[in-house]
Amino acid sequence: MEREPDIDAAVEVGELVLARTTPVGLNELAAIFAGGFLGALLRAALEQWLGAAPGSWPWATFAVNLGASALLVIELIRLGERAGWGLACGYGAASVAGGLVCVAAGVGLAERGAGR
Repeated sequence: MEREPDIDAAVEVGELVLARTTPVGLNELAAIFAGGFLGALLRAALEQWLGAAPGSWPWATFAVNLGASALLVIELIRLGERAGWGLACGYGAASVAGGLVCVAAGVGLAERGAGR
Protein backbone atom coordinates (compact mmCIF):
# COMPACT_ATOMS: atom_id res chain seq x y z
CA MET A 1 0.00 0.00 0.00
CA GLU A 2 1.42 3.37 -1.05
CA ARG A 3 1.63 6.15 1.54
CA GLU A 4 -0.07 9.47 0.74
CA PRO A 5 2.41 12.36 0.51
CA ASP A 6 2.31 15.14 3.08
CA ILE A 7 0.86 18.15 1.35
CA ASP A 8 2.40 21.52 2.23
CA ALA A 9 0.30 23.53 -0.21
CA ALA A 10 -2.53 22.91 -2.63
CA VAL A 11 -3.93 25.00 -5.45
CA GLU A 12 -7.43 24.37 -6.73
CA VAL A 13 -7.99 24.91 -10.46
CA GLY A 14 -11.59 24.07 -11.29
CA GLU A 15 -12.04 20.43 -10.32
CA LEU A 16 -8.29 19.79 -10.41
CA VAL A 17 -6.24 20.16 -7.24
CA LEU A 18 -2.51 20.58 -7.72
CA ALA A 19 -0.48 19.73 -4.64
CA ARG A 20 3.11 20.68 -3.90
CA THR A 21 4.64 18.22 -1.49
CA THR A 22 7.86 20.11 -0.82
CA PRO A 23 8.69 23.80 -0.68
CA VAL A 24 11.02 25.33 -3.26
CA GLY A 25 14.54 24.54 -2.16
CA LEU A 26 17.76 26.48 -2.40
CA ASN A 27 18.95 24.24 -5.25
CA GLU A 28 15.84 25.05 -7.30
CA LEU A 29 16.25 28.77 -6.69
CA ALA A 30 19.92 28.56 -7.64
CA ALA A 31 19.02 26.74 -10.86
CA ILE A 32 16.44 29.42 -11.74
CA PHE A 33 18.98 32.16 -11.05
CA ALA A 34 21.69 30.39 -13.05
CA GLY A 35 19.31 29.85 -15.98
CA GLY A 36 18.35 33.52 -16.05
CA PHE A 37 21.98 34.60 -15.75
CA LEU A 38 23.18 32.27 -18.51
CA GLY A 39 20.22 33.26 -20.69
CA ALA A 40 21.13 36.93 -20.34
CA LEU A 41 24.76 36.20 -21.21
CA LEU A 42 23.69 34.19 -24.26
CA ARG A 43 21.40 36.95 -25.44
CA ALA A 44 24.16 39.55 -25.01
CA ALA A 45 26.61 37.31 -26.90
CA LEU A 46 24.11 36.81 -29.72
CA GLU A 47 23.52 40.55 -29.89
CA GLN A 48 27.27 41.15 -30.21
CA TRP A 49 27.63 38.43 -32.83
CA LEU A 50 24.44 39.09 -34.81
CA GLY A 51 23.88 42.75 -33.93
CA ALA A 52 21.35 44.37 -36.21
CA ALA A 53 21.76 47.73 -37.86
CA PRO A 54 18.81 50.11 -37.46
CA GLY A 55 16.06 49.14 -39.87
CA SER A 56 17.32 45.57 -40.41
CA TRP A 57 16.09 42.20 -39.12
CA PRO A 58 16.96 41.73 -35.39
CA TRP A 59 18.41 38.21 -35.68
CA ALA A 60 19.56 37.94 -32.05
CA THR A 61 16.13 38.76 -30.64
CA PHE A 62 14.52 36.45 -33.19
CA ALA A 63 16.80 33.56 -32.18
CA VAL A 64 16.09 34.09 -28.47
CA ASN A 65 12.34 34.24 -29.11
CA LEU A 66 12.43 30.99 -31.08
CA GLY A 67 14.38 29.31 -28.30
CA ALA A 68 11.89 30.54 -25.70
CA SER A 69 9.01 29.25 -27.83
CA ALA A 70 10.64 25.82 -28.00
CA LEU A 71 11.02 25.77 -24.21
CA LEU A 72 7.39 26.83 -23.78
CA VAL A 73 6.22 23.91 -25.94
CA ILE A 74 8.31 21.45 -23.88
CA GLU A 75 6.73 22.87 -20.70
CA LEU A 76 3.21 22.73 -22.16
CA ILE A 77 3.64 19.07 -23.09
CA ARG A 78 4.80 18.19 -19.57
CA LEU A 79 1.97 20.22 -18.01
CA GLY A 80 -0.59 18.55 -20.27
CA GLU A 81 0.63 15.07 -19.41
CA ARG A 82 0.79 15.74 -15.66
CA ALA A 83 -2.09 18.10 -14.96
CA GLY A 84 -4.36 17.88 -18.00
CA TRP A 85 -4.55 19.38 -21.47
CA GLY A 86 -7.15 21.98 -20.50
CA LEU A 87 -4.75 23.55 -18.02
CA ALA A 88 -1.89 23.33 -20.54
CA CYS A 89 -3.98 25.05 -23.23
CA GLY A 90 -5.01 27.74 -20.76
CA TYR A 91 -1.38 28.29 -19.79
CA GLY A 92 -0.34 28.51 -23.44
CA ALA A 93 -3.13 30.98 -24.23
CA ALA A 94 -2.26 33.07 -21.16
CA SER A 95 1.39 33.10 -22.25
CA VAL A 96 0.48 34.39 -25.72
CA ALA A 97 -1.98 36.94 -24.29
CA GLY A 98 0.61 38.10 -21.74
CA GLY A 99 3.13 38.53 -24.55
CA LEU A 100 0.67 40.68 -26.49
CA VAL A 101 0.03 42.81 -23.39
CA CYS A 102 3.80 43.30 -23.10
CA VAL A 103 3.96 44.33 -26.77
CA ALA A 104 1.20 46.89 -26.23
CA ALA A 105 2.91 48.22 -23.10
CA GLY A 106 6.24 48.46 -24.94
CA VAL A 107 4.67 50.35 -27.82
CA GLY A 108 2.98 52.71 -25.36
CA LEU A 109 6.24 53.37 -23.52
CA ALA A 110 8.09 53.90 -26.80
CA GLU A 111 5.48 56.39 -27.98
CA ARG A 112 5.59 58.21 -24.65
CA GLY A 113 9.38 58.39 -24.87
CA ALA A 114 9.19 59.75 -28.42
CA GLY A 115 6.85 62.51 -27.23
CA ARG A 116 3.79 61.42 -29.19
